[in-house]
Amino acid sequence: MKTLRLILLTATLMIAATTAVAGGLGVPSQGGGLGFGNLTNFSGVRLNWSDRDVEMVRGINITIGPPRDNQQAHYSGISLNLIGHEAASTTGLVLSGIGIGNGDVRGIAIGGIGIGADNMDGIGLGGIGIGAGDLNGIFVGGLGIGANDVTGIAVGGLGVGANDITGIALGGLGVGGNDITGIAVGGLGVGGDKMKGIGLGGLGVGGDDMDGIFLGGLGVGGDDLTGIFAGGLGVGGDNLTGLFLGGLGVGGDEMTGAFIGSAVGGNQIDGAAIAFAYLKSDHLRGFGTGAYTRTQATTGLTIGIFNSTENLRGVQIGLLNHAENNPSGLKWLPGINAHF
Repeated sequence: MKTLRLILLTATLMIAATTAVAGGLGVPSQGGGLGFGNLTNFSGVRLNWSDRDVEMVRGINITIGPPRDNQQAHYSGISLNLIGHEAASTTGLVLSGIGIGNGDVRGIAIGGIGIGADNMDGIGLGGIGIGAGDLNGIFVGGLGIGANDVTGIAVGGLGVGANDITGIALGGLGVGGNDITGIAVGGLGVGGDKMKGIGLGGLGVGGDDMDGIFLGGLGVGGDDLTGIFAGGLGVGGDNLTGLFLGGLGVGGDEMTGAFIGSAVGGNQIDGAAIAFAYLKSDHLRGFGTGAYTRTQATTGLTIGIFNSTENLRGVQIGLLNHAENNPSGLKWLPGINAHF
């Protein structure tokens, strides 16, 4: 331990002494080997108090103080920074006790407080969060992640937000974006304009165009829904295609597929509508059930305690059936009613 402390003390004194002299000292040359001080273009192992106006450093770079006017710097290799790291581009491993502010990062970046960059490719870990233009790889932010485009895996303690998300996004509270493709899981919810893949929201999932499998603790809602959808309370949308499960109900305008809930309602239903209590539709084509089924027009089969339609093209089975387009005396029938 005494030897280690002596080495660190010696290195610190050499850095302090050489920083003020010609930008630093390099052994065997000012361009490569072992360097002390602010050598702006160096290859090898470089120790400096604070980087300033660096051009290019290749190898291992170690700094103690915060960088100054270093936005045009380029680093390749390993950068270890006690207080902060700033550069136009960094390739390799960059580790900063406080944070990282960078143009482009390719490799592994770890910031004690956070990471900010234009573009990142690789692995990024931010104590509080990560903010960038484009992220490609694996990224974890203590509180959250915000970016323009995210491709890969993004995990935010509170949430993940981006314009386009492709891959896997996990947010403690939620995940939000314009276009989401892949798997999105939010503790409270998931929301996006266009979503394709799998979406899970503790409270709910909502979007404009949704294609895939989406589950919401309370509900799922959107404009165009295609795939498998389930909501603890219900599922609702404009155009529904696929399998839909709603604890209380399922509702939409144009509905094609299978729909299961305590209540099912839609303007046009093609397929199977299985309602445990109430089924209502302007136009039903296929199969429908409910304690009470009520339609303007039915083509197919309905089964319920009480079935009623204005225009029947098919069969009704129930305790009491009403088909308004049947001849007088056949409009109301117990057990079964039919019109072809």
